[in-house]
Amino acid sequence: RHNVSQVYVDLTGPALSYQYLGQKFVKGDSIFINSETQIKLAAIDPESGLQKITYTNKSNSEEQTYEKPFSIAESGTHKINYFGYDNVNNRNIADFVLVVDNEGPEIYSHYSISPNSVENGLEIYPSYVNIFLAATDLQTGYDDIMYSINGAPNVVYKGMLQGFEKNKNYTIKVSAIDKLGNQTETEIIFKTDKF
Repeated sequence: RHNVSQVYVDLTGPALSYQYLGQKFVKGDSIFINSETQIKLAAIDPESGLQKITYTNKSNSEEQTYEKPFSIAESGTHKINYFGYDNVNNRNIADFVLVVDNEGPEIYSHYSISPNSVENGLEIYPSYVNIFLAATDLQTGYDDIMYSINGAPNVVYKGMLQGFEKNKNYTIKVSAIDKLGNQTETEIIFKTDKF
């Protein structure tokens, strides 16, 4: 009598996947994240079991052992190569490309009229001046522009600012947020005239 048991040969490496934990924005086939977004790598190998996951990126071309989700601080395009090893040393390779965007929008302001005068470096405008706000973000576009006049609570910008009182100092704090949560702030400081 011969007792023959089945022999299973595992020739395939682990199945690989990844996901983003935190802010991300998809534009066409590009993925944008910020430096706080974490990258989670995963692998499963039902045959012989997962031994380890390693990865490389442009700042480190040697394989690093993946232990927990990680983030990338450096702005720009990054290609992540990652590798899954099973317990009989089969390896699978995958990669993905992402863009790290840590810059908030650029904020613009425009007055509807020229100043009447300048006093100690402070521009003085007629009280009927209108102020227009705008923002651009080269990577993801902006989500919101908020403003606060003389310390009042923030308001979402929906149109020109107007209705200023005569002979008064104004400080308008403006912030713009892009689709990844990156924020930029600026101040508009001026005074209104007696008319």
